[in-house]
Amino acid sequence: MPVETLTYETPQFLQKLIGHDLGSLRLIGDAFGVNVTSREGWVRLEGEAENNAAARDVFTQLEKVRRNGGEVSFGMVRLVVESVQRDAGDAPAEAIMHLKLLGSGKRPPVLAKTRGQIAYVQAMRECEVVFGVGPAGTGKTYLAMAQGLHYLKEKVVQRLVLTRPAVEAGEALGFLPGDLKEKIFPYLRPLYDALYDMLEPEEAERLIERGSIEIAPLAYMRGRTLKMPSSSWMKRRTPPPSRCSCSSPAWAMAHAAWSRATPPRSTCAAM
Repeated sequence: MPVETLTYETPQFLQKLIGHDLGSLRLIGDAFGVNVTSREGWVRLEGEAENNAAARDVFTQLEKVRRNGGEVSFGMVRLVVESVQRDAGDAPAEAIMHLKLLGSGKRPPVLAKTRGQIAYVQAMRECEVVFGVGPAGTGKTYLAMAQGLHYLKEKVVQRLVLTRPAVEAGEALGFLPGDLKEKIFPYLRPLYDALYDMLEPEEAERLIERGSIEIAPLAYMRGRTLKMPSSSWMKRRTPPPSRCSCSSPAWAMAHAAWSRATPPRSTCAAM
């Protein structure tokens, strides 16, 4: 069988290329029927010529991500493998790097990891109102935060408003102990976690104190006017049908996201 060897400058680079996971090599080998062997800074592909070429294409796309400063994960390897298998020609690795989101200069850029996340970030760049629909843990809040910070860093917007409900859908805040900040802080914690994950603590505090970033409960956004250029990112929990008093589950986003004379472009991205 034909044998092809791919050589890289250091073993460390190769480890980063496969996401520090030997399972990536097994995934590539099983996907294309190729025997993949790795030692030091090289990878040997042994199989049919066209299968070797497909496996080599996967490594080429992953190498582009690494050399452009992106972090490779097992999920990204699987995404590239699936694209090459389908011969889709969409080059997901290039799309991911094109859509990379910059936060702090000392932190790595935020990258989309799935096709749904690629479509979500692309939609946020092309449309003014975006509805992200999906189960918990699919990156809806995190990527929205990253896109907002990216726009703030690039001076596309002057202010970033981050908001989400301070209670579960259909429930009341109740008589919780403490002042207003202590009552609502647990509900806004995911936003703070994402913010401090992308920025240095001192930089995040400085932007909040300056008013460049505002984090507020959704209920307090009612009646406010957000003048451009400002960006507003909201999260809405849909209450059960028996508790839903609005005409649309996405009422909060549609009602308060933008204040403009002309209808904004909108889209819905499924995660």
